[in-house]
Amino acid sequence: MTFSAVMATLTTPSWLAAPQELIQHKGTLVLTKNESRQLLDEAGKAIDAADRQTAENKLYAGLLLDEERFLASLQRRGLFRLSRHWFVAEPLAPLVLSLLQPDIGLSPVVTDYLHSVRNLHRVAESIRHECDELHNWLGSERERGIRGVLGTLDFLFLKRTFELCPSDPALPSRDAHFFSAEQLGDGFSTILALYFREFGPLRGNVPIDALSAAKGEYVDYLIAGTHIAECRDWEFLVDRFGYRVTDRPGSNVFRLVPSSDEQHRAMEFGYIQDYMQRSASSHDWHDADVPSFVELGKRVADKVAVFVESPFPRYRFEFPEPLVERMLHVDSLTQDEQKTVTCTCREMGVSSDELFRFDVGEGLTFGDLFRVSRILSFMHGVSAAKLREEYPKSREIVFNSLVPSLTRDTLRTLLGQIVGPEKVEAAINLLSARDTGHVDILYTPLLPAGESVLVPLHIAAHANVYRNVLFTANKRMFEDGTHDPLSKHVAGCFTLAGAKVRTHVKYNWNGEEGEIDVLACLDDKVFVCECKNSLLPTGMHELRTSLDHINTAAGQLSRFLSCWQDNRFKKWLNGELGKWLDGNERCVPAILVSNRMFLGLRISSFPVRGNYELEHFVNSATVEMGGEKVCFWQGKSLTSKDLLRFFEEDVTYKPQWDAMEQITSRFEFAECSVETPRFRLNGIVLAGCLGLDRVKNEMLRMAGSKGLAVDNDGWLFQGTGDGATEGGSSVDDLRPMGDISDE
Repeated sequence: MTFSAVMATLTTPSWLAAPQELIQHKGTLVLTKNESRQLLDEAGKAIDAADRQTAENKLYAGLLLDEERFLASLQRRGLFRLSRHWFVAEPLAPLVLSLLQPDIGLSPVVTDYLHSVRNLHRVAESIRHECDELHNWLGSERERGIRGVLGTLDFLFLKRTFELCPSDPALPSRDAHFFSAEQLGDGFSTILALYFREFGPLRGNVPIDALSAAKGEYVDYLIAGTHIAECRDWEFLVDRFGYRVTDRPGSNVFRLVPSSDEQHRAMEFGYIQDYMQRSASSHDWHDADVPSFVELGKRVADKVAVFVESPFPRYRFEFPEPLVERMLHVDSLTQDEQKTVTCTCREMGVSSDELFRFDVGEGLTFGDLFRVSRILSFMHGVSAAKLREEYPKSREIVFNSLVPSLTRDTLRTLLGQIVGPEKVEAAINLLSARDTGHVDILYTPLLPAGESVLVPLHIAAHANVYRNVLFTANKRMFEDGTHDPLSKHVAGCFTLAGAKVRTHVKYNWNGEEGEIDVLACLDDKVFVCECKNSLLPTGMHELRTSLDHINTAAGQLSRFLSCWQDNRFKKWLNGELGKWLDGNERCVPAILVSNRMFLGLRISSFPVRGNYELEHFVNSATVEMGGEKVCFWQGKSLTSKDLLRFFEEDVTYKPQWDAMEQITSRFEFAECSVETPRFRLNGIVLAGCLGLDRVKNEMLRMAGSKGLAVDNDGWLFQGTGDGATEGGSSVDDLRPMGDISDE
């Protein structure tokens, strides 16, 4: 019986009113892929048309008769995400409730998912309240409100120039120190997107309310915007990562629960590992003889900073053409540029020449964007040097002086001097926020406002122009496949270890066709590696893309292993490799990633490892803390058994995983709160896990001297280290720059 024939037999307009008429076909009627897609398309159109009954019918039929495929497609489309409707409950919330009624035959997998969606919809009631407050405030303040939150955000990035500003996820989310500056950037982008949706593009440039900004009155609005952005991420985690949202009986407390503790730990560990490696590399690359942009700015700040009283007191920074020209033609890199370019080249596996030659579209190259970034960063350095000096005297003048406004003609002239007149419009379009589509101030830091363009210099200086532009332009380096830097690097690591290595080994055996990126033979082991080269994700969509790449790699390895079981395949492969094999080798499959995401995780039993971690293991396999060292090799030199332990026994990752302590972040809303799990690396515990007892004992002593309550292993006792403060949203609590020592 076809689905069309089944529909003809249904006797009620609402299929949920007589569920047995469809339930009787469950397990016997198999929907085609086209039928399943058509049901989902029709459900989406019915939701848009507020036709609840049709939407219920189509969704019910799809979830009942084609559960796995239909549910996965529904989740990919995000059909139940209220964030797509700015958290307005109708018609999605009643629709989900109707699908949760008992005895309609839906599986536990579907009902568990729907319960999570329902709980998110309950949270969304409070999020909608924050949306309404922001909407009313923006309707009253309009461009002045945008100027205020943008100036506040730019100030927070200015602070990062002079001090480390770590966030503390153990604080409640209403505290200003709970979020990082980047997270608050997402909050501003959310506010800006709401403004564009409700009021259109900014009509013009207006002065900031500097007194309100200096008092920290805009921070709460940034936090509200960030709350909205976080809820949007929770929806994505439920839809695309399998997280659940549970409620605590008798309370309005909800909890975000990972689909697996290992996956969640690996997600967080990837970011922790990346931060640690970047910090260590930044220290290694530091050259005291090379100036930073702020140090250059100090040299010229008094020459280009002009104090003006009208129409409001502020510093105006004037950059004459010869000064810009001189900066453009400085051959050496600044301290900031050395770190950014070196890190970017390392992350992408390219030389600086390859990086700068890359065309991002319309003739613009990364070399052009490097020059744009240099001038904006130089302006940031001048502004930072002067405003740091001014802050103890007058906060209002500082806020008045943030976010310069340029006329469009002035901006075209400036960028024309940098990239040439023929590329000006392309550069402006690539770096400017638009009132349609995705909004992200860190990706597109130029903000058009009527005939002016707002330029938040300190935000722009802290953004990674290279990775951000690749995402904005939807480009990838070497997307034609002609060059594979990650596989080349991994192959080099195995060669250094003494292995025989081949890259891009193609095979076609018994219907299984594929290509292995790196195959290395050392002693009696064959290491089979799939390499996935992605940039560090900064959002949930990018993170899911990284996981999709890893899952693809797992599928590729599974196909190879099915062939490996056939001795005839081994014999054929041996001929292709030049008779490296004797048929008794142990196959060691692994997934290598360039962005450190999901390190230590196993996907379908295949370990996920980082290419630079492999390089370090082959070179020395040592970890040093406080003058003590530990080596992960079993002997004095690297052997194939050591490499086997690296891949199969998690020898380098287990100490770090074991030293990660789980904490709970608490997001506080008007009518409810949401608890989310977080991990952080405990240095004392890590020293113990590595066997560095002297370092561990010294760190325990230091923790005790600072009044931290820790047990003998180094774990914080429950309830200590909270650090919450009242009035955390004020600028004073954000540790103003006037209190920062020059050292």
